[in-house]
Amino acid sequence: MKTFTRLVLLALIGVAAAKSRSPRIAGGMDANDGQFPFQVALINGGLVYCGGSIVNRRWVLTAAACIFGKAPADVDLFVGSADRLTGGQNVTAERFVLHPDFDEQTYANDIGLVRMAESLSFTSEQLQPVTLATDFFETATDATVSGWGRFSIANNQLPTRLQFIRTDVIGTGECADQFEEPYRGRISDRTICTDNQPEQGVCLGDAGGPLVLDDVLVGVQSWSIPCGTGLPDVYERVSHHRPWILALTLL
Repeated sequence: MKTFTRLVLLALIGVAAAKSRSPRIAGGMDANDGQFPFQVALINGGLVYCGGSIVNRRWVLTAAACIFGKAPADVDLFVGSADRLTGGQNVTAERFVLHPDFDEQTYANDIGLVRMAESLSFTSEQLQPVTLATDFFETATDATVSGWGRFSIANNQLPTRLQFIRTDVIGTGECADQFEEPYRGRISDRTICTDNQPEQGVCLGDAGGPLVLDDVLVGVQSWSIPCGTGLPDVYERVSHHRPWILALTLL
């Protein structure tokens, strides 16, 4: 199941509540120039449908579901600007690599890599790679998630300015307790959950985007029940997948 379809199905659970909420992406704020220089927009048919993070000059990290079932020719990448209408550059995708244990039904190991057709030049403060997390942690405060996803379920408008929110990381047990099956079974030490403020959270188009703590990439946005419905957002844990990421991207 492709990412958009997956999120739409999940969204139906919370759509009634979402329609009564603010039409902003979980209280999202406009990002400053250079605040998230590693942020990538994945574009299909001229629209942003997922996010990603720059690992190095040739590789972008995203969710496996964002590239599952797609060919590199279907996807462009926008990098180097917090504004989709000003600055930045479009880069062609050359190759996709899905995690070998990705499960499109349960979204286990929902992580993937995109090799760009050309090397990036890190000469601008608005275009830089991200640092990958090395340590496991259970909880944290003042993390940040960013993306160009929708403002709400009811409004299919996409922002032209990169949006972000500040959020807290909660433990796996606390996170699992807030879901019923089959979603509860998807929470493990391999995942990270964030507990957002009211009316905050990721939305359609934010999958694959970065969860950052102290300028370090700790999570890749995997799935949620959007948008800002009060349930945790769930990410793949970067430290868990770091050896796999480095084995491929250092080639």
